[in-house]
Amino acid sequence: MQETGISERLSQPGGNKSLSQSSLLRAGGNQSNSAGRGLTALPDSVFHYHILPRLPPEDWKSCSLVNRRMNQITLSYILSPPPIRRYLLPHVNSPGVNVDNEFSLSRFTSVITPWLDRCDASLKKALNYCTNCEDFPLLLCGAVGIQLREAASVQLKGCENFVQHGKLLTCVAPGRYELIEYPPALLSTSEWHKTNCCQGSEENDTTDFCTTLDQKRFARLCQEKVLIHELGQDSLFHKVAQCDAQLPVMFAQWSSCGQLLLTLTKKKASLWSMKSADVWEEEIHTAISSRLLEARFSPDSCTVVCLMEHQRMKRGDSNWSAFSWCRKNGLWIQDLPWKLPEEQNERLLVGSVFSKNSTKLALRFEYHVQVWCRSKKNVWEPESVLSMNWAESSPYTVSKHTESVAFNIHGQVAVAWTLKPPSELENSKTSWHTGIVVWNASRNPYKKQVQITTKREECEVNPSSYNTLSLFFSPDGRFLIGSDNCKRTNVWCQVPEFTPPDVPEPENS
Repeated sequence: MQETGISERLSQPGGNKSLSQSSLLRAGGNQSNSAGRGLTALPDSVFHYHILPRLPPEDWKSCSLVNRRMNQITLSYILSPPPIRRYLLPHVNSPGVNVDNEFSLSRFTSVITPWLDRCDASLKKALNYCTNCEDFPLLLCGAVGIQLREAASVQLKGCENFVQHGKLLTCVAPGRYELIEYPPALLSTSEWHKTNCCQGSEENDTTDFCTTLDQKRFARLCQEKVLIHELGQDSLFHKVAQCDAQLPVMFAQWSSCGQLLLTLTKKKASLWSMKSADVWEEEIHTAISSRLLEARFSPDSCTVVCLMEHQRMKRGDSNWSAFSWCRKNGLWIQDLPWKLPEEQNERLLVGSVFSKNSTKLALRFEYHVQVWCRSKKNVWEPESVLSMNWAESSPYTVSKHTESVAFNIHGQVAVAWTLKPPSELENSKTSWHTGIVVWNASRNPYKKQVQITTKREECEVNPSSYNTLSLFFSPDGRFLIGSDNCKRTNVWCQVPEFTPPDVPEPENS
């Protein structure tokens, strides 16, 4: 009886107009749909089953969501409801982000609702009817993600913030402050917390041991062996196993989960995993003949990418190559060779960063960023090239230094570049600027949403150091944080620009 009643209510706005997923993404509508960014932009199954049945008739009738098959579709969903997680997880499946906490009902009321009021207040009303849904955090996360991704442009509003003892306190709503954790990569690498270690390097800040992110294991390089220690119940580290690489180990790095260890010798790269409490075995290895530029584990620890640098004896410069491993059906395999464009192969590669859901990899070059994506054929392919096109009237130009790249859980990517001043101001430290651009990376081609500049202030902590900016997003993806090596932090709130939907004028009788 209940199912029939719901389907009957849904059939009231029925008719004979067609509704498809593409039309939902483009729809204008009102109330729960705003310039294609409302709840109707969620997947059909999620919207029909989890949203429409909870809206009162006066709200969903005004959406003009007319579908001749809505009655049958919705009834089938009620009898066999699809899980929301199946549809929304690709955007929010990010290790280290607790969706249930970041998008809880309490945060919706105190933090996210004021934010929705700034971009689209009608969404707040629609979401209020869904608060009793078991998967409400996923619905809220999906709704916030749609607002950020589908906005034609966003504004970066500066937020008050304080930094003390490695903690970032940020104003997230009027009269409300929240602690935001710095990513582990931004913690000091000159102290005990290190996730990679080297042996025989000329650099001063390297060491022969490295710890996992949770600091419950550490590995120590000892010639051909890597000694693995674990934290015991007595709060002491005990040697539990060793990895025998047969050649002196020059580099080691832990995965983010702390269950995998990458090692490099002069002849091969190896991946090790724990088979039992005291046994670690080699999962896969690849022969190498060049210098390691960078090794990167994906956030889900299911992919390893190694970027290698090759020296050209005749020309005196260098180019780079890449190989990667992935875990498939419980086994580690080597991916197909990377097809590197020749023009990109000769550019200076600065570094790399994975997206939060581990499906994309951004490579930082001199003047641009190249984003790669794993295809359905298990091949890494170039997807987009991001560059900063500055205004012709601006006296600043992009120098050959891409400072930082960051992804959030909603499919956006932010890039920071060093902006070079005019020649007459090059010697002035305060004349340099940083340019920041945010793109919607969930569609191809990527769409630029905002571009700003920030002035570089002289570094009082270490005046001789080169001031670089590191970007990262807050766990809920709404705030962009920039932290420089002078211990200064800027926080910007992303506010999507809201364009009210077109309301047709009433016809004259």
